[in-house]
Parts: sequence; structure tokens; C-alpha cells
Amino acid sequence: MSTIADAIKTTGEDLRRQLVDNKSQHEEMHKKIIYLKAHINKVIMVRPSEIKLENNVRSRIDEDSPEIKKLCESINKFGLMKNIIAELRLPKNEDSYELICIAGHRRLTALKKLGKMSEHIPCLIKTYDNEHQGDKIGAALSENLNREGLGCVDIADGYRELKNNGWSEEDLIKHFERNKKTTAQYLRLAELPDDVKDLIRDHSDKLTTRVVFNEILARNKTPGDIRKAMKRKLELKKPTASPNKQANIQEQLSTFFKERNATENEKQFVIDAFKYVGTLK
Repeated sequence: MSTIADAIKTTGEDLRRQLVDNKSQHEEMHKKIIYLKAHINKVIMVRPSEIKLENNVRSRIDEDSPEIKKLCESINKFGLMKNIIAELRLPKNEDSYELICIAGHRRLTALKKLGKMSEHIPCLIKTYDNEHQGDKIGAALSENLNREGLGCVDIADGYRELKNNGWSEEDLIKHFERNKKTTAQYLRLAELPDDVKDLIRDHSDKLTTRVVFNEILARNKTPGDIRKAMKRKLELKKPTASPNKQANIQEQLSTFFKERNATENEKQFVIDAFKYVGTLK
């Protein structure tokens, strides 16, 4: 009998302890939510582990890329130089919360790679209702534009998404500090078929922003003409000088280097430039 009574007593104590723990956790959650709501549009210190990653303007982040490795080195040496931007999301009953990364995906990835997810970092807390979804996209896109060198197609798609969320062309011009002509070209690029945009992504070394805007979009109107112009551009071979002319160029370069006491780095820079334009093999 005593064994049964002891078991019942133990079970009762466990339940009471669990209820106390649950109440304590609920109170802590309630305090945290009040604190976060009180600091909307302010920078506070949070753990990276509290911030969730969702889809970025770029489809995925390569943790082993040179960009992330360089960022890891910078964080190790100087710390986090710019705060993360996170959206506070609450259910209707406000019994829990989520912090979703809006800007700073790569910094969070670098912190994870460095094992710094439990350290406190500066984070700007934001909320976005349905009328201000464009602001959220703008924050993420602006972050990438200013710090991560998006390709022209990614920028164009971002501009289109902003327009779909209520931004005007004037809003884009003002926010990203671009002139009207360039902004219009990005918006035009965004409307091209996916296969044309894929060509630009896959051949960004030849189909640079300058080439796409000044040589292709400026001279061709229809998607079909644009597609043909891009393919012609990719098929072009750089002219190469004849063997005799190349020998003459090399001789002149040698004289040029001697007269100016050029360093090896300077010599190589000039030679690489000649090779790039196809004058030397």
C-alpha cells in the first residue's frame, strides 16, 4: 500500500512541478513578447539562434563560398559591423513569437559557421502588415544591392517584386538612388522570358550589366530579337593578332617596361590586359 501511495504522491509532485515549470515558461514568454513589442523599430541584443532564416532574394547561400569565408574572417577580427534586421511575427493569441531574418542572411550564416549562435548580436526589430510587404522586400533587396553585388537579373526581379507590392518607379529611383533610365531598363529586363534571363545569369562574364543595357536592350525591342542578340554576343570570338604582329607587340612592350623600370606585377598587369582584349595569346 505504501508503495502505491508513494507512487501517487511522486506522480502528484511531478505534475505540480511540471505545472509550475509550464507557468514559469509561459510568464517568461509573455515578458519576452512584451519586451519585443516595446522595441519595434529599435535595435536590441538577441541571440542568432533566435532568428530564423527564410527565402532570400538569392535562392540559397553556399556556406563554403569565398564570400562567407571572407565574412567569417571579418567577424572574427572586427565583430559584427552591421546589425541584422528581423521581422517580429506573432500569432493572434500572442502566446509565442518568431523572429524572421529580413536582412543579414549571410551574416547569420557566417555566425552559424563560426559557432557563435549563442552570443548576443545587434538586431533591428521590425513588423510589416499587408500594406507594407514592399518595405520588407525593400529592406532585403537594399541589403543585397549595397553589400552583396547581386547580378542585374536578380536586381531586376527584385524591382519587379517591389512594384508588385505597391512601389512606384519613383519610389525605386529614390530608394536605390538610380536614374530614371537605368530603373526603366531593370524593369524591362524583369519582364523578359526566363530562358533569356538564364542566359544572362549563366554568362555574366560576357553579358555584363553594361552590355545588356547599352548593347542589347537599347538596340532590340522584342524578346526574340533580344535572345538572338545575346546568342550572337556569346558566339563572338575576340580577334587575335597575327604571329608577326604579336612578336612586334611583345618587343615594344619589353622596351616600354625597360624604359619605365616596371615591376613584375606591373608587367603582368599590362600583359593580362592585352590578352584580355585579344591582342596577345
